[in-house]
Amino acid sequence: MPYVGNKPEVGNFRKCDAITTSATATYNLLVGGVAVNPNQNQCIVSLNGVIQSSGNSYTIANSQITMASALTSSDVIDFILILGDTLDVGVPSDDTVDASKITANIITGQSALGATPADTDELLISDAGTLKRVDYSYLKSSVVNRPNAQALIINGNMDVWQRGTATVTTTGDYVGVDRFKISEDTDGSFSTERHTMSNAEFTTTGFGYALQADCTGTDASIGASQTAEITQKIEAQNLQLLQYGTSNAKNLTLSFWVKSSKTGTYCVAIRKRDTTSYDIPIEYSISSADTWEKKVLNISPTAGSTSLITSSGGVIDNNNGDGLHVTFCLAIGSNFQGTNNTWVAASKLCTSNQVNWMDSTSNDFYLTGVQLEVGEYSASTLPSFQHETYAANLARCQRYYYKMIDENVALATFSYYSASRVEAGVSFPVTMRTAPSLISTSGSSYFRVQRNGGDNNLNDLSGSNVGLNHASIYNTDEASGTAGDAGYGYSRANGVLSWNSEL
Repeated sequence: MPYVGNKPEVGNFRKCDAITTSATATYNLLVGGVAVNPNQNQCIVSLNGVIQSSGNSYTIANSQITMASALTSSDVIDFILILGDTLDVGVPSDDTVDASKITANIITGQSALGATPADTDELLISDAGTLKRVDYSYLKSSVVNRPNAQALIINGNMDVWQRGTATVTTTGDYVGVDRFKISEDTDGSFSTERHTMSNAEFTTTGFGYALQADCTGTDASIGASQTAEITQKIEAQNLQLLQYGTSNAKNLTLSFWVKSSKTGTYCVAIRKRDTTSYDIPIEYSISSADTWEKKVLNISPTAGSTSLITSSGGVIDNNNGDGLHVTFCLAIGSNFQGTNNTWVAASKLCTSNQVNWMDSTSNDFYLTGVQLEVGEYSASTLPSFQHETYAANLARCQRYYYKMIDENVALATFSYYSASRVEAGVSFPVTMRTAPSLISTSGSSYFRVQRNGGDNNLNDLSGSNVGLNHASIYNTDEASGTAGDAGYGYSRANGVLSWNSEL
């Protein structure tokens, strides 16, 4: 059976060369003329026909045997027999060493760890099958714990498009992808739509969709007060962990994937809206045309000015109002141009190096994977994007905009308050940020209430008694029925209802 430890080499019996004695106690040990250095306890030595005692009658060291006293020429060393001077480490077969062959105290300090390890404590890890010691301090520095339970940027993966995914040209509104406001007041125009990633793009970025912007009308010379940008506004009470307005104000790291046919210097602005408004423009470069590039930008609360964000004017109120804007610049006039990486108490979105993306209808711009982290990170230390389920992502978006019904779907049970007023109560799937406003399409017979064996066609609906979780919808223009009647309501072609409480 295999052994754990050392054992004599089986069969390695050797007899030392004959030794001629003289008036000395020390003699060389040779086997076949070659010096050997056996363990004295593994040797049998016979002198004058008597077996000698190891350690008492002789010692062996450095390929020499030394007798307890000097010999004479008449003494005869009959033989020196080496029983085994080479040791072999036995290698157990796989799965042959179990708990029964290992004592309980094989590892010193085997009890369970009762406290957080010290930085100098070492742990064993396997590196490709080789055990290595690693200081706890190194492992601790590699662990990233987000202070925020959910991502600060909502719908940063561009998955939710309640308003529709088709091409929309805008002058400044929420028109397509949820939570990103599209603004443009130049002499040109641009449109946005949802871009579905190819397999190669998905492999590169890890995202299935992107926001696509296309310049549809040019402005070769942007006016001083003109802008074109894409913005997400973050609710103030979601930002209290930043501790803005105190000496403990936190660093931020913004990352995103971007692609454009137009290369050059672009800017992102972080804009604090509460108390005193402060902006900080930050440059980044799109280096290769039509190529996805990941950007990681650090935002210090003391960048350029050490006191703006860390003073009382930097406070972000703990309420449901406007906290921070994250603005991606496409073309910005000189009135809004400031100094790179510098907080300022003015509306500054970019630097003078910002490209004019509006100068050609060949220009496009793609954005996805927008991520805002508390702390300062590099590309190698940045926490992974917090992918949420679609349902969780949609619910977060619905706090700001809720598309209640689309065309040709059931709506609610209506009752006739009077012959000319029909109304219904509705509930929201999540608590809205503020009491929302109702957005209703309007046109001939866009909605219908079936009641009392007949139909009542309605052109539009209005909202009343609107709260954060419930509201009423009604019509007093086309409503026609008997007070107390009830009916089944639904939308017809082009009938759409939404509730809006965007920042």
